[in-house]
Amino acid sequence: MRLPLAILLAVGIAGASAQDVTITGGVSEDRHTYDWTVTNQGTGPITRVEFPHYNADLVFAPDGWTTQATTGLVGRPVTSKGAPPRFIASASEPLNGILKGRSATFGLRVAPSGAFPRKCTVTVTFADGTRLEWPGVECPGGEPWLRRNFPVVGLGGCFVVFVAIRHLIRKRKSRP
Repeated sequence: MRLPLAILLAVGIAGASAQDVTITGGVSEDRHTYDWTVTNQGTGPITRVEFPHYNADLVFAPDGWTTQATTGLVGRPVTSKGAPPRFIASASEPLNGILKGRSATFGLRVAPSGAFPRKCTVTVTFADGTRLEWPGVECPGGEPWLRRNFPVVGLGGCFVVFVAIRHLIRKRKSRP
């Protein structure tokens, strides 16, 4: 029973590899748009890509692709609470997908409140259902914790220094 399952898993994993896809791009100089070029070196067409995002309000996909499944866009109703926002583009037909040796460009615009570039994992799906995860792609993310809480951290640091100085002064005065 385990041998057939192992063979099926090996065949499914061998269907596509990280070398079959290349994803380049990221944030623009104005920090309000992100563009990625997905290149297919695999045998089957790429029919779906998923990018995580933060505060995106407009998405761009090539002709023949739809973005209706995209979640978490600013100004649109929330469809699934708790799920991270995703820019999902899918080809309407496998022939509209990214064929072997071809590239397609995807993009999004970040709302004026902004986002900060972070490394994320992009999911690519081939026509045969094989999914690849491509890590290290520059995507929009939320404000870093330290930047968001810097005033509180700074004030806390000042308080600690104040208490330490007061303690040292009292310690010196109490010596005979």
